[in-house]
Amino acid sequence: MSIKRILFLSVFALILILMPGCRKMTETVKDTKTSDASETSRIVFAMDTVMDIKMYGENSKAAVDECEKEIYRLEKLFSATDPEGDVSKINDSAGEWSMVSPDTLELMKLSLEFSAMTSGNFDITTYRILKSWGFTTGEYRLPSKEEMDSLVPLIDYNCVDIDNDSVRIKEGQQIDFGGIAKGYLADRLVETASENGVESAVISLGGNVAVIGKNKEGNLWRVGIQDPVDTADYLGVVSMTDTSVVTSGSYMRYFEKDGMVYHHIIDPFTGYPAKSGLLSMTIICKSSTKADALSTALFVMGKDKALEYWEKTKDFDFVAVTDDMTVYVTEGIAGSFAFKDNGRYELVLL
Repeated sequence: MSIKRILFLSVFALILILMPGCRKMTETVKDTKTSDASETSRIVFAMDTVMDIKMYGENSKAAVDECEKEIYRLEKLFSATDPEGDVSKINDSAGEWSMVSPDTLELMKLSLEFSAMTSGNFDITTYRILKSWGFTTGEYRLPSKEEMDSLVPLIDYNCVDIDNDSVRIKEGQQIDFGGIAKGYLADRLVETASENGVESAVISLGGNVAVIGKNKEGNLWRVGIQDPVDTADYLGVVSMTDTSVVTSGSYMRYFEKDGMVYHHIIDPFTGYPAKSGLLSMTIICKSSTKADALSTALFVMGKDKALEYWEKTKDFDFVAVTDDMTVYVTEGIAGSFAFKDNGRYELVLL
């Protein structure tokens, strides 16, 4: 039976409840016209994601212009397919040292830190497995047992070495920043906005949302978390300021074969799509980089281990949706999370 591609769902893993109305994107990059000269809204396509940036203030256009430049600069550095990018160079010279840019070096160090912190549930060395499944191209397939046996041993963040401004991976390995790059980018865009005097902004990079200050009415930003079962709906809204919200979900990219569904969030220990009992994991914290890495790691862990991990530090919060139709919300955001009770889920406050 041939493999059937079910869905390359919306690049937006979060529904933004920020402004009334909606827009149809007709160009790769565009500004949205507004009667308020101090407001700039731009849509950019990069990292295989539609990115929506809204900034408010006298310097909003200059800030958005700088953000756009930063998006394309980091996209090139972190691309696993652009031969001139740092990641491609690292992969092409596996087993040897590759000199990289300061941003790549910083993101590499952060990636390895999160790998260690999560006991390997987040790992950037899964790229060859992702390619084998077809998740990098959309040409989905089931890897053979022989492929899995040869590729799974290559998944090991401990084999990545850093020396000054150079990186070396194990021969046969390949890396990919797909599980953390947009978080890092969001943090850089927040910095760029602040450097340009922007005090109010919302940055949506697909499933990664970061907000600065309050909206133009002076209220907290309201970010809706997508319902993983009915993706045209949302299951709740988080009211927040100066925070990031990042979601990982099995519904975002998957395919079906012989009645089985295979999603793109790989368990680094097995090489197969994670079977953790979760449909989605949303992380809320100040650092978008951290939220991005943890949303993947905690999805792989599953609800119980994710809760144990959260209890160790409580320096972030999460909204987890399990396949038994339960929504778990940690105490730090219990007061700012408005649950949409549509009869589908049971809400549990942790």
